[in-house]
Amino acid sequence: MKKTYLKQLLTALLLLCSAVVTAEDFGVGGIYYNITDGTNLTVEVTLRGTYIYEYSNEYSGAVIIPASVAYDGIIYSVTSIGDRAFSSCSSLTSVTIPNSVTSIGDGAFGDCTGLTSVTIPNSVTSIGDRAFFRCTGLTNITISNSVTSIGEAAFEKCTGLTSVTIPNSVTSIGYAAFCDCTGLTSVTIGNGVTSIGGWAFGNCTGLTSVTIPNSVTSIGEEAFRFCTGITNITIPNSVTSIGDEVFWGCASLTSATIGNGVTSIGYWAFWLCGLTSVTIGNGVTTIGEGAFYGCSGLTNVTIPNSVTSIGYGAFEKCAGLTSVTIPNSVTSIEGRAFSECSGLTSVTIGNGVTSIGSIAFRDCSSLAKIYCMAESPATIKSSTFYNCYSATLYVPIGTKAAYQAADYWKNFTNIVEMDFTGIEDIEADGDSFRGVKDAYYDLNGRIVENPVKGIYINNGKKVVL
Repeated sequence: MKKTYLKQLLTALLLLCSAVVTAEDFGVGGIYYNITDGTNLTVEVTLRGTYIYEYSNEYSGAVIIPASVAYDGIIYSVTSIGDRAFSSCSSLTSVTIPNSVTSIGDGAFGDCTGLTSVTIPNSVTSIGDRAFFRCTGLTNITISNSVTSIGEAAFEKCTGLTSVTIPNSVTSIGYAAFCDCTGLTSVTIGNGVTSIGGWAFGNCTGLTSVTIPNSVTSIGEEAFRFCTGITNITIPNSVTSIGDEVFWGCASLTSATIGNGVTSIGYWAFWLCGLTSVTIGNGVTTIGEGAFYGCSGLTNVTIPNSVTSIGYGAFEKCAGLTSVTIPNSVTSIEGRAFSECSGLTSVTIGNGVTSIGSIAFRDCSSLAKIYCMAESPATIKSSTFYNCYSATLYVPIGTKAAYQAADYWKNFTNIVEMDFTGIEDIEADGDSFRGVKDAYYDLNGRIVENPVKGIYINNGKKVVL
């Protein structure tokens, strides 16, 4: 929430600080110009006067910008639309931009609430920061194939936009570029885009689907925050980093696939999402703080062997989870990681875990079995398994005494030794196999007619009963 406030404050300050500009050099046919190059005879379109609000609606109706303009016997080429040139001209309804223009400046059409459509010609290569900020009447925008960058907040609060196609020529989508475009239902991101900036599509509540192309390598913080209509997302293997809070509050997001190129899942990345399934790529080493907090519909998650740490509150309040296997690669489970996972019945903790933080498994009220594969008890806190000490703790053969003597592990009333030799992945809830007609085999390949507690092979998997 703090980041949202700072973003809004920053935008307001930028607009305030940019309120003063240089007076126009000349005007022709109701359009005003500044000379940008006296040698090459180029000009930019600008506003009338010195201040944005010195003249009200100096541009109105339909404006056609010429490719060249004659003044005082000299012909100038119009190559750019200057910073804040049409800013706050609420009566402006349309603008025709000639092919001579190569750039649209910062805030060029900011707060032009009456502007309904714009076609950006093939000559334009850059769209400046806040170029169309709060053009609430804008329902259609055509971005040409020549544009390579879309600036910060370029189309922020353009609530009338329903669809956007970002061409292959664009390499970066700036911070908050389409933020608060609540009417936006679809967006096509071109194959040239390598980075999606923070808040780029934040609060686009009408957006139901988005395809991230294989060219993208980074997705910024809060890029799709509060996109409450998105139902599924696939992050391609090209992406190496997912920013903090990237899908925060996407309540309709039920399915997510995180590509193998991603090395870390940012803080609160999927906070309170509607996830029922998630695939975490094999490149992920860190699951950040609160990454899947409150994803109560998530019933199963596979943590890959690449992960070395599970962050604070990473799966807190994931009430739908019934079993979790923490691989041997993980060395630390931070506080609250699985706190209040009320549906969790069993958990397997790999032999690489050396520390488990405070209230990591607090109030996992259904937890009945804990398989701890480490021969040396990990360091835990008194509250790590708060309200879970009635679960049966399974430990490696020959280590029961060590666990009974270890701080807080000794609080478990039922500690059972088990042979974990050769087991890489344990099917945690052995009871789910009881009554199944498929045959059980011991580790020597012999069929077992009436299996009791132990390790068996069933349907090609090693299971624990």
